[in-house]
Amino acid sequence: MSYYAPTFGNIEAGWYSDEKFDATWTQDCDALLAEYTDRYAPFLLAYISRFQKEVLARFKIKLTAQNIDYAILSKAAKNPYIRAKWKEAHQELEGCVRECLFCAGSFGLLDTHPNVIKNCGTDVRWCRGCNYNFWRYASIWSDDLGTKVQNAKQTAHERRKCNWCSKGFNLLKHFYSSRSFADQGMVLTTLIGHENFAAGHSGVDFLYPNLFVDICPECFAKCFHPVKTWDHAEILSAIRRLGEMIGKIPTQDFDSYIYLFSTSSSISEFISVMHVLPNPEEIKARFGSFFGGIAKSGLLPDGAKRMKIGTMVLAEDGDLCFSLPERDIDNWLFSHGIKHQKEVKYPGSDLRCDWELFGFSQRIFVEYFGLMNRASYADKARMKIEIAQGAGIHLIEIFPDTDWKRLLEQTKTEQGGAPKTHPLHASCLVADAPCTSRATG
Repeated sequence: MSYYAPTFGNIEAGWYSDEKFDATWTQDCDALLAEYTDRYAPFLLAYISRFQKEVLARFKIKLTAQNIDYAILSKAAKNPYIRAKWKEAHQELEGCVRECLFCAGSFGLLDTHPNVIKNCGTDVRWCRGCNYNFWRYASIWSDDLGTKVQNAKQTAHERRKCNWCSKGFNLLKHFYSSRSFADQGMVLTTLIGHENFAAGHSGVDFLYPNLFVDICPECFAKCFHPVKTWDHAEILSAIRRLGEMIGKIPTQDFDSYIYLFSTSSSISEFISVMHVLPNPEEIKARFGSFFGGIAKSGLLPDGAKRMKIGTMVLAEDGDLCFSLPERDIDNWLFSHGIKHQKEVKYPGSDLRCDWELFGFSQRIFVEYFGLMNRASYADKARMKIEIAQGAGIHLIEIFPDTDWKRLLEQTKTEQGGAPKTHPLHASCLVADAPCTSRATG
């Protein structure tokens, strides 16, 4: 079924219901949604986030729901004018077929992923299958990039000479190959047009750098090798250079960064950096956490990173903390020899606690609740408290005005006793070293 039909997700049945969302929805929202229908139908799903932002900017209404896409589309389906316009636009495009720029196969415009429509509009050049390989092209698409793709395809059989090793190769066999920094091996596909051809997966596609430079599959794969033998100083220098190239503190989404560059010189420099830089997991192993590598690289002279909410900073034992008070608490636990682990999941939930403490007769979680004035944050805090109560976990709640040192000292005294090894964390209790976190940066 099309992403863009009023029947998508059984929307017409009106199954979606959210009292808080319904209470914030106004006639102004209906009017703006009608404007979006006139402008974008039937591709409303592709423009939900834009609609939300415009509602906030124009009417000062923040639309939130557990599934905001379905919530807004349900409003559209209930409006007679919008529903009729939506159906009509969808019917007009049901027979719209195009040829894919990459694989030359046919595809229907209504099969195109909403993110591609959002970034490219309806002038989409590739099919749903090829989108698995080339979806990142949507946000950087231009006529020039399209021309480069066409030229690469037309010359895919021609011999190239790798700029790094001087080895000869062509693009034909590896045109659809891709590789991710999370993978352990090269992902290969069959020849273009072969009956067993199948699109690969997300990551860095082999084609993109070859639109600007000549790099063979082997030299391309060196960027992603899971273990690199460079010493710490060289790796820290590569982290710093990456940050300088992208103009911000790097995150672990290494797969996305090559698409920031669109010249031969910048692509070449990026590849040279990635030949040295290990993947994020290896950086964590070398420096205690991903953020630890960032901090030690010199990109953060003060050792901290300001975020939209709070400050990302390392504790003395290498634990990654998300506020300065968190760091102070973690340092206190470390200095008092209390074994602990950061970001442990609550039972049966994806919610995580700030710390789990080990060595006591009862399972103990510690939370620093620093933003209870935010409704969504307070809701999660209440959920954590309820889960802890139901699971028999002793939850230590710390607020900005809490004398937390006294509270932790008191808990240490009252909860003393034979160490209890939780089966999920037995590895954290070996020897006497503190259990440090491996939280992501």
